[in-house]
Amino acid sequence: MLKKGLLPAIFVALFAYKFHFRPVDHAPDYLRRAVAHNIWNSIFFLTEKIRSVTSSKMAIGFMNKAMMPTPTNENTIEDIIAITGFQIFETDILYSIFFEIVLDLLPLSDNDDYKIHFWRRKDLANKPYQPTVIFFHGGGFIVGDVPSASAFYSSIAADKGITVASVEYRLAPKFPFPAPSDDCFSATEYIINNAEDLNVDREKIVLAGDSAGGELAIVTAIEIKYKMEDFNFAGLVPVYPCMQFLTHRMQSFEENESTGVLTKDFWRMAGANHAFGISSKTDEIIEEMKTKSVFKRVAEIYPDIAERFLGAENEGDLEPADLSDEDVELFIDPKFSPLLYSDEALFKLPTTHLFTAEIDILFDDQRLFHEAASEAGANIKWKVWKGAAHCEQSFSTNAIGKTIAPSIDEHVDEMINSIADLLK
Repeated sequence: MLKKGLLPAIFVALFAYKFHFRPVDHAPDYLRRAVAHNIWNSIFFLTEKIRSVTSSKMAIGFMNKAMMPTPTNENTIEDIIAITGFQIFETDILYSIFFEIVLDLLPLSDNDDYKIHFWRRKDLANKPYQPTVIFFHGGGFIVGDVPSASAFYSSIAADKGITVASVEYRLAPKFPFPAPSDDCFSATEYIINNAEDLNVDREKIVLAGDSAGGELAIVTAIEIKYKMEDFNFAGLVPVYPCMQFLTHRMQSFEENESTGVLTKDFWRMAGANHAFGISSKTDEIIEEMKTKSVFKRVAEIYPDIAERFLGAENEGDLEPADLSDEDVELFIDPKFSPLLYSDEALFKLPTTHLFTAEIDILFDDQRLFHEAASEAGANIKWKVWKGAAHCEQSFSTNAIGKTIAPSIDEHVDEMINSIADLLK
């Protein structure tokens, strides 16, 4: 027998998968957000149910299918743009829509799946020293890819006349931490060291990313600075970045799960898979994170880290999670939880424009990061998008995205203008 709530979730998820939704101009804001919330949380709910009776690998496979349907050549341009969830474009479809965009694929290794994608207007194709943004896609380190964000990246290139580069980094569970951050670091280093050959202005490179990609942008900015002391990025633009996997008991986790898009279940699944990959430990840790405290286990060994950044009072009723000392070291690695970077590291940040969605369980992550970076002396500006939910930028190029918040275009334009301003 199906568990309570599973059948409705299947119906809503399949409905969201099969049909696209168009925004209704006269619909009130709360209704727009409610529609988006119900659709995506039903997908997340069903994903968690699949994980609980099978495995994380099966659940992630379903999520990729449910959230990222691939259009075919029979789709009209209108159909493709309106498809539910993230967009995936076949190369010929991409050219048919964005005929002024040049897409270059630059293999960085023997792995054909690991590439840097470049978007550049045709009229600028051979112009040297072009300002460039390296944008890392989101997806919780377990889903997402560069093609799914093709419309967004190519629109930046077309509208602003700047080069957009994005990295097809490896994903969990097949490739857990530190694979994503290693890939983004090496790709960025490659672009810097080969800037002239790539027609990239070495003095005008901005790092950006959304959600997991925002985290990767922060980590890459700091780690590149450690290795290349004389190199300076023109700026950093993280959009609602994921900053830690130690606690889900901060106030924003409690307040925004019922009204936002991102859920605790997805957060836990992403964190455990990012940490341990394809392992029996992964699903064990997901269950541990529901009823026990990773934060308290860390605090047993490193009370100074825990007290400084997160506040132990939120975990008062939970027992410490059953994590080995080695597991604890992974969770507190700043490249895994950037909220734990030292003041010295945070001071290395370039000029940073941090964007946060108001209705997001990760709101407090970003608030604490802004406070820590400011206190460390970094040049950081923080903007909260009122009424916005997590994933807003990802949905900005299709119709269902317009149901999340009526000001989605305004917010995304602000972020893109921020990138362009840093590259002037």
